[in-house]
Amino acid sequence: MTNEEKSKFERLLDQEADKFLIIKQKTREGIMEATAGLSRRAFDDGEMADLNHRLAVNTGLCQSSDQILKKIDMAKQGIKNGTYGQCLNPLGNSACEISISLRRLEAVPWEDKCLSCQKEEERSASEEQFLKKEKRKVITGN
Repeated sequence: MTNEEKSKFERLLDQEADKFLIIKQKTREGIMEATAGLSRRAFDDGEMADLNHRLAVNTGLCQSSDQILKKIDMAKQGIKNGTYGQCLNPLGNSACEISISLRRLEAVPWEDKCLSCQKEEERSASEEQFLKKEKRKVITGN
């Protein structure tokens, strides 16, 4: 990766970090707003369900933003130490280290896996989810 490309991605990562910091701030405000009147009045079941839903959505958005911000920080470190753009998916005792395509990095600049490793990870997660479901069926008899 050229120095010009590194600078471009560093700017892109900074822009994305700013976006996710704003999202995180707004979701925190949403959580505070949703919980502000909790102790002041009684809620019926519908209001409580709505409040729980808003809290769950805002908490999820905040957690997702935190995860992406951590990945952005790791990507910026990768630019500094020369590993940015290389797949960091662990394979045994080493990492894949295949170059991630520039198109993929332009779309998701904090990406740390090549496309084939990402697909493999998703396939493994799907299989794991399927096996858990099947195990539950055996245990419950359904």
